[in-house]
Amino acid sequence: MASLENVFSWSHSRDSCFRRCPRQYFFTYYGAWGGWERGADQRTRAFYVLKQLRGRKMWAGENVHNAIRYSLSAIRDGGSLFSAESVIEQTLQNMRSQWRDSGEGLYWENPKKNCALWEHEYDIELPDEEWKATVDHALDCLRTFFTSETFQMIATLPRDAWLELEDLASFELDGMKIWVQLDFAHRDNDGIAIYDWKTGRADKETTHQQLAGYILYAAQRWRVPPEQIVAREFNLAANSIHETRIATDEIASLKESIIIAADELKKLHGVAEENFPLAEDEAPCKSCNFLRVCPRWHDDTAESG
Repeated sequence: MASLENVFSWSHSRDSCFRRCPRQYFFTYYGAWGGWERGADQRTRAFYVLKQLRGRKMWAGENVHNAIRYSLSAIRDGGSLFSAESVIEQTLQNMRSQWRDSGEGLYWENPKKNCALWEHEYDIELPDEEWKATVDHALDCLRTFFTSETFQMIATLPRDAWLELEDLASFELDGMKIWVQLDFAHRDNDGIAIYDWKTGRADKETTHQQLAGYILYAAQRWRVPPEQIVAREFNLAANSIHETRIATDEIASLKESIIIAADELKKLHGVAEENFPLAEDEAPCKSCNFLRVCPRWHDDTAESG
């Protein structure tokens, strides 16, 4: 079987990673490439495993997203509507199992199958109360979702109004592939409504840029004027909804900003690791997956387990 080619593409999350730390960006998108292969060298394999790490807040958010996707998929496919408490109980059991597997370091054997928590990898001692608070936060977010008007609206939508449900999608811009992943999108009268679930604090400017990109994708994907598209951030932690809209005359500048950001990264595609400097300060290091292999904190020999 021919090996996969690491073709350049752009996404909001990829760009954010580069802004945090260019070396972290290299580890994530280049150093880890091919680490899933049986014959991968030790360093590449370590990059690949460490790439899968999730801090406890991100872990909670992913479980919330998975539970919502699971429930909405059942509705979309015409199955029975799950009770909120059954979904919450299943999520609780999943998180307990994931926490145990991560604590045993099973992700070093199979990082895609087993949960990999950043706190376990780096031996961060947390009291049980903090882990419980993390799980409780996820379950509270789910309760907020299932008791919301948004969920009631989605549950009663006709099937032909559904457009996307956490589908990894892309569109072309200036010859480059731009990746997006809408948590949910549906037709709304003559327009389109996009939803993005959040489980923690979000930077307003960053969120606006992300949602504006979703609108750009939706306008091209479904050929709808941007004025008829609304993107809603539903913050489940705060139980609040923030709307983003863009006008047709904003499209050109939005496209230009994405192209400029993508071109900057494209110039670095395939170049050597030393061309990706470490972050100027240590602030991004506090939650970085690659502390074990980063030259700022460790020698060049990647360790596992």
